[in-house]
Amino acid sequence: MVIFDLKFINYKLIFQHDISSSINTGEYLLLIGILCLVNNTLYYIQPFINIPIPVIPIILIFIIITPVNFLYKKTRYFFLMAIFKVITSPFFSVKFCHFYIADCLLSYSMTLSLIFNTSYIPLIFLTFRILQCIRRYLDTNNTLHLYNLGKYLTCFIFFIISKLYLRYSYLYLVFYFIGYFNTLYSLYWDFKVDWGLTRKKRLFNIYVYLFIALYDVIGRLSWVICRFYENKYFYILFEVVRRFLWTILRVEYEHLNNCDQLKALRGVDLPVEDLFYQEDRGDVETV
Repeated sequence: MVIFDLKFINYKLIFQHDISSSINTGEYLLLIGILCLVNNTLYYIQPFINIPIPVIPIILIFIIITPVNFLYKKTRYFFLMAIFKVITSPFFSVKFCHFYIADCLLSYSMTLSLIFNTSYIPLIFLTFRILQCIRRYLDTNNTLHLYNLGKYLTCFIFFIISKLYLRYSYLYLVFYFIGYFNTLYSLYWDFKVDWGLTRKKRLFNIYVYLFIALYDVIGRLSWVICRFYENKYFYILFEVVRRFLWTILRVEYEHLNNCDQLKALRGVDLPVEDLFYQEDRGDVETV
């Protein structure tokens, strides 16, 4: 959020925050800090009170959904409604915040797999993204969403093959072929579609894009690294950081697209700094 503010990126417009559900950076950190404190405290006392570890995230969920007006209730409920629309993807129009949350959940799927002691959680979030792509295609008739669907279907198949490969070693060639194909597919999508790295307008230094692109390549290949260095915590940390860096460029690109649409809509040529404040004043329509 600090990065977006410094670069005049209107993330509130992109994520469709209204005034009542929007909080500033300090309030956001306070909310996350309290949830982390509760989480860490429960993990610390868990051996003494003998509660199952999977119960801990359930307690956190209860705190988030509680109707009591504390800890920024409207913000919590905005997030819950977004999660609800992710789960019920086929029945609602998919907005930026919905597929962004689904992508983030996909990045955190390994963590959730360790907590709930099952390795199949990624399939759930992949299914959400597949359904979202189908819904977006039906709403827009844009074939780009079918190509995105292909990316997630490839990832889905790769996950299944990776599980089969653990039992049937003769699937060696199939495993690596689909794995590298999915990696190249995802990298192309990151660079070309999600970030638009070939564009002329940029808000960051060129070295920022080079660093994030390099990190993304390594992150997308982390499944290969994990074949030789079996440490799930390494993969989890690497993926969380990759998603954070991915978010910076993805939201920046979405913001620039919104600026172009606003300029075309109003027939004006305003600088990015001016467009950042337009939505908050209510002077222009949401694009």
